[in-house]
Amino acid sequence: MSERPWTAGFDVVSSGAAVPAEQLEAVERELGRMLGRGGPFPLPPALAALLADGVTSCARTVDGAEVEFGWLGTAMPAHYEGYAFDSYMPAAVPIALDGGGGAWCLDTRGAADGTAADHPVVWVHTGTLSWSDGAWRRVASDAATLLTDRTLR
Repeated sequence: MSERPWTAGFDVVSSGAAVPAEQLEAVERELGRMLGRGGPFPLPPALAALLADGVTSCARTVDGAEVEFGWLGTAMPAHYEGYAFDSYMPAAVPIALDGGGGAWCLDTRGAADGTAADHPVVWVHTGTLSWSDGAWRRVASDAATLLTDRTLR
């Protein structure tokens, strides 16, 4: 994997100010608290690198349709709380919005102890947050794949 894998995975990459390590650590602590982990929730390395580099949004064209990723960065805990993920879709950590009412989320159900370095990525519409069949779909095996595989939407 290259140092910045997202540069090959997207047609458009928009950047702003880099997110300092201490802010990412604060996000990990807050997510860990919200998820009831008893410690920080480690962000997947590829996602943490993207945010630390200041990437704010990305887009790729898949089968003629533009697929957007508006990275939440330090706003991940606020979106988790604001959309009541703890009530409707526990263990789903929102990482990006798609610009059309959907959210890209980490599925942390398989790592309740918080030790996994990465998690599957799912997409769900924020109006129907649920782990019920048909309410969500798995889109990538992990964040690094989501960032590099130009066919994913």
